[in-house]
Formats: sequence, structure tokens, C-alpha cells
Amino acid sequence: MIIKGAQGTEELFIEELYNSSESIQKAAIAGLQYYSDNDYVRSALQTKLLKSEGEVFDVALRIYTGVALPSELVSTLTRVQNKDTVGFKLLTFIELSDSLHTSKLTVDIVDGFSSPNYKFDLRKHALELLLKIDDDTKRWNSRLNNLYSDRDPRIRLWAVEQILKYNSNEDAIAVLRAIATNEMDPRILFFIKNLESDLNGG
Repeated sequence: MIIKGAQGTEELFIEELYNSSESIQKAAIAGLQYYSDNDYVRSALQTKLLKSEGEVFDVALRIYTGVALPSELVSTLTRVQNKDTVGFKLLTFIELSDSLHTSKLTVDIVDGFSSPNYKFDLRKHALELLLKIDDDTKRWNSRLNNLYSDRDPRIRLWAVEQILKYNSNEDAIAVLRAIATNEMDPRILFFIKNLESDLNGG
């Protein structure tokens, strides 16, 4: 019987990280969370994270971000960034790494994925993550001002939905009216009309 935390057991878990069975791999990863004070274990989990895909990656990500030291998360961030050409892995890594959330570098990385160069799902993921990690009102107003005229109406609608987070009711009404003068999408115009009516007490 394998006892969680028993001395020497971590070596058994590490050996099974590359078992042919994904179920055993995931169980081994989960077992290593009980050895978070072991540098070798954290290194093994980092390596597994960087080499994994699918469900195994998801488990490795959850366990590793829970046991890694802040300095290790910073170095792993760079390595994930270099390997992840799509962006979803990197964003999820940042989302689960609480100690990275206050970093300007992290905000800049995530903000980069909100640009029109990426597909909608990735952009929205980045924007939702920015809501959690970036509390700079000035930066948000600048960001939203750009998004109000984005070429994707789904992004424009998302931006309008955030307007009250960073504006007073009076300022929001002025911004909504300015947006409406150039907006053609009926869903966005409908949202603006209803929100403005609510803000006006009607």
C-alpha cells in the first residue's frame, strides 16, 4: 500500500509519470502534491507539465501551480509561453498561478492575447482573465475605448457590458450615446438602449 507523504514514495510516483496509462499518469501527478517541499518533485512536475497535453496537462497544471514556489512559477511562465503557440495553456497557467496576478509583465502578456490578431474564444478568455488580474481603471478605460470599435461585434458587446465597472452612471451614459452613433449591430444597440434606460431611471 502506498501511503501519501511516506518517505521514498515520491520516487514511485515520479517513475509512473510516464506510464503508458494516462490514468496512472494522472494518479501519479496527484500523488506528488503531498511532497511540495521536495525540490526534485516540483522539478519533475514542471517537466511533466511542459510535456503534457489534454487531461494529463490539466491535472499537471492544477497540481504544479498549487505546489510551485513563486520564483518557479515565473520561470515556468516563460517556458510555457515559449511552447504554447495557441495561447490557451499559457492563459490557464496564469489564471491558476495567484502569485503572478500582480505582475505588470503578466498583465501585458494576457493583454496581448486580447488583440484582434487572435480568435474570439482566446480573446474573450484573455479579457475575462484581465478582469481578475488588472484593477487599473485608467488602463481599463483605454482598453475599452479600443474595444468599443473592434471589428468583432461579440467583442464590442462584451466591452459595452463592462462599462459600469469603470465609469460613473453619468459618464457611462455619455459613452453609450457616443458608441450608439456609430454602432450598426442590433444586439449591441438593444443592449445600449436598455442600459441607458435603466441608468436614466426608466
